[in-house]
Amino acid sequence: MKVTEIRVEFRKTVSDGNYGNETFSASLTGVCAQDDDAVAEAHLLCEDARHVVLGQLRQSQSPRIQRALETPEEREARVRREEEEYAEQRRQQIAQKVRWVAESTTRSAQASDDSDDSDDDAEVHEVDLHDLAAAR
Repeated sequence: MKVTEIRVEFRKTVSDGNYGNETFSASLTGVCAQDDDAVAEAHLLCEDARHVVLGQLRQSQSPRIQRALETPEEREARVRREEEEYAEQRRQQIAQKVRWVAESTTRSAQASDDSDDSDDDAEVHEVDLHDLAAAR
């Protein structure tokens, strides 16, 4: 007996980790010619159905659903990107603190110079970035 019609269904349910889930399924039907390999055709239809379902779920409004469907490579790239964004934010925060300390020191030195008529050398203030980072 020769198989002439193949039906496949692929269904995936993904939890959002908060007592909710999303399910999507796709059913595909294929017709085989007499000389086609029915098993190979079934595998191709399954791959097509899987691609459709996962593509639809990746478009979810829930970030948790989207993350649950990430491949290891996608997850690694996202984590690396988030770490780089965090590091850049920290650099900007530290630079802002350094500017603030420098401006405060300059204002203090100017106020001291205004109140003191002597020509003493200006005091140099060093800022340790590790101290600033610890003070956050």
